[in-house]
Amino acid sequence: MCVIVVLSLSGALKQLLAYEVALADDIIQAFFDGTSRRQTEFNNFVAKIKDIYRLGHFRKVTLDGCIIAEDGSAESTARAFKACFKQGGDHLNYLRQVFTEIYPDDHDILSTIPTGDRLSIAKLAGAFKTSDGCSTAVKLRRDLETLVREEVANLGLPANTVKSRMADCWRHMPNVWFDAINGDICGFITNYVQEDLKNIPTVYRVQIDSVDTIRGVEKLAGTTANYPKGHGDELEWWICFQPPEPVVVHDKICVLRVLQLC
Repeated sequence: MCVIVVLSLSGALKQLLAYEVALADDIIQAFFDGTSRRQTEFNNFVAKIKDIYRLGHFRKVTLDGCIIAEDGSAESTARAFKACFKQGGDHLNYLRQVFTEIYPDDHDILSTIPTGDRLSIAKLAGAFKTSDGCSTAVKLRRDLETLVREEVANLGLPANTVKSRMADCWRHMPNVWFDAINGDICGFITNYVQEDLKNIPTVYRVQIDSVDTIRGVEKLAGTTANYPKGHGDELEWWICFQPPEPVVVHDKICVLRVLQLC
């Protein structure tokens, strides 16, 4: 019974999310990333759209949090994204069918539910497509754009409707930069102090790997993509309205002046 309830709630949630994205004129930005659990690879797909409930605001809607591609390649993942939109459209058509059966004479209710064809990957024509910067993810963005162009052509829309807008996720870029820079620094320092290490007792030696510290500072104080538990908004406010100081200490946040210059 528990499994049935969970599946029913999951289906209802997907209908609501498809409803929001279908009502939006277009998708402003698309985020997608992959991971694996128990040797199974899957992706998520998040759409940034205008908030239909609050004018001037935006919402990030997870269209699907577990998209499993046929073989995990960029091509099959792009096709799986397209199928995700198709599935969302099917959810909307089914919802319209149910409401038609329950309220056959109430056309006002039916008019509030978009048809399935409103949920098309053509909505990604002008969207920024954001992922990590690895070669597979970059190829996935290009393959997805190819499918978007095909969908736009099938709908009879102008070819220049599609804008090639792609971006690397800031949260993934440090993994490339920091690891490479940190590896060089650690190698240099290790070689430089090799002769002196024998004079330092083992209990006093410390790890010189700074990647975790850099990531921690970015999560705590980053303003480019705020970590939910961080204080990036507080730092941004301080940068805008407080005079420069060498160090700012506020509650649990301690940020060096150099971060203000970044």
